[in-house]
Amino acid sequence: MMKYVKKRGRKYHYVRRVPLDIQNEHGAKVVQVSLKTDSLDMAEQRATLINQHLQAYWSELGKEGHKVDHVYQTALMMNKVSKMKYQSAEEIANQELAEILKRSSIATEIASTSLTDVLLGGSKKPELTLSKTLVKYWSLSKDKTLGKSDNQVRKWKNPRIKAVKNFISVIGDKSIDELTRDDVLDFKDWWLERLQAEGLKPASANKDFIHVRAVIQLVSDNLRLDIPIQKLFERLTIQGSFGSTRRSFEPDFVQGTLLNKEKLKDINPLHWLFICAMADTGARISELTGLDANAGEISLDSVIPYIKIQPNDIRKLKTPQSERIIPLVGSSLFAFKQLPKGFPEYATRPDHLSNEIGKWFRENKVLPSPEHTLYSLRHCFQDRLTAIEAPDKIQAELMGHKFYRPKYGSGSTLEQRHKWLSKIAFQVQAD
Repeated sequence: MMKYVKKRGRKYHYVRRVPLDIQNEHGAKVVQVSLKTDSLDMAEQRATLINQHLQAYWSELGKEGHKVDHVYQTALMMNKVSKMKYQSAEEIANQELAEILKRSSIATEIASTSLTDVLLGGSKKPELTLSKTLVKYWSLSKDKTLGKSDNQVRKWKNPRIKAVKNFISVIGDKSIDELTRDDVLDFKDWWLERLQAEGLKPASANKDFIHVRAVIQLVSDNLRLDIPIQKLFERLTIQGSFGSTRRSFEPDFVQGTLLNKEKLKDINPLHWLFICAMADTGARISELTGLDANAGEISLDSVIPYIKIQPNDIRKLKTPQSERIIPLVGSSLFAFKQLPKGFPEYATRPDHLSNEIGKWFRENKVLPSPEHTLYSLRHCFQDRLTAIEAPDKIQAELMGHKFYRPKYGSGSTLEQRHKWLSKIAFQVQAD
């Protein structure tokens, strides 16, 4: 870092040549910023901070949707050192004299005329529209997709894309620093009309509000835009949206209908075996389709047959506690005996499998209500464990949920889990 720290008179400066391949995009050949200190230690700390943000900015130059005015971007880096946010010339003029003199003093220490313009309000703040804000959001939220598979990243991105597109369809692709409370209320009114006209759940609207707010919040915070998020989005929730809309199956329905091949005789045999596998494991759809038999994740030859749900090359796990071993009993043991390799056809397409089975359910009017889905099998699995009063820790370990107590020991054994699952095992009616 010290190679970028140079002393100019009594004060240290950060001086670094702009790489040749981005000089045109950056708009200058050299970046020189006063570190406003005569302390070498303090200069190194401030230079490190500037260097980090300069590197991040340079890495984005040239990427589609990331070309933001270089003067404004450099000013943002200066803000992190001087704690002085961007203001227009009019805003500066309304400040106390001491504040104006402070800005002028800093500006005279900076070699770049463009930076002087910024600090004194002469540079125009770039327009950051909603669509550009979403693009910026992806680069700022990479930590949220670490360790996720391509399919999981897609599923994480899609609701945010949908929410921002919906917002744009109502108010237009406005710059986020021009958003008003009326814009947000217009969006709420639009959703209220949709809910009434299309019979949608309020949760659909509230999720849009949450995603739009989160996107704008993160970008505003990182670019020091000081957008009044709280004021814009306060009291926006549409009541009646909390809790899952999925309902649990009654065990008798699962036993008498879903696991009765005669009643589901027209269903794809592979789909039916998947229902059998899910019924007595309670595993998530992607957990079952992502099992890698070649990695020993399906064990039928052990004293107690089991499946091992762990991160692999096919898919990542939703949470750390999702990693677990589930004994095979009843319908799940039946299913994996028929398919010892699992469901490789849907290994990277769990949503496709869910949609196919769901479509067949709807077309054949199999399910008790529109609120019931394939995922209701997982809810049923939880209810059955609760009904036999299985210990909370056993339930959490089988469901892949977090157990909200201090962790002691190594957890339950395979034998203990098998004992409890045997109490709720379904019987398969295949003929």
